[in-house]
Amino acid sequence: MKKEVYLKLEGLAKETAEEKGLELVELNQKKTQDGLHIEAIIYSKEGVGIETCVDFSRAFDKKLEDIDLGPSPYFIEVASPGLDRPIKSDDDLRRNKGVKVEVRLYQKQDGEKEFLGDLLDYTKEEVTLQTPEGQQVTIPRDKISLMRQSIEF
Repeated sequence: MKKEVYLKLEGLAKETAEEKGLELVELNQKKTQDGLHIEAIIYSKEGVGIETCVDFSRAFDKKLEDIDLGPSPYFIEVASPGLDRPIKSDDDLRRNKGVKVEVRLYQKQDGEKEFLGDLLDYTKEEVTLQTPEGQQVTIPRDKISLMRQSIEF
């Protein structure tokens, strides 16, 4: 039953995101004593502000009224992926193509364990960065312990 509810929630969240010109990055649900907590992470190339989150939440909530989630109340939380969110999936890589990222490895490659550069390309097996010095570095994906957007102030 739990998987059925999740799949229904995910379908409605994806539908809502598409209607709003957004992309559903991730959907999480957690049953607690006070009810069902639903977290939707949404993405837009233009960025996700509070107004976008509120608009998505209202539209998603309206769709949830039509399905039976049980007797407990539910709570919806909507957020953007955030700059510090790890880049893991092909979709994450697609969204971050051309963006400056930092990459940490499990073991050194070419004497380095950390790389910084623009994400140029990716395949199932590797990612390619262009460093600030203009060099291209190809890194096997299974060697990456953490990849995320580089935050510069």
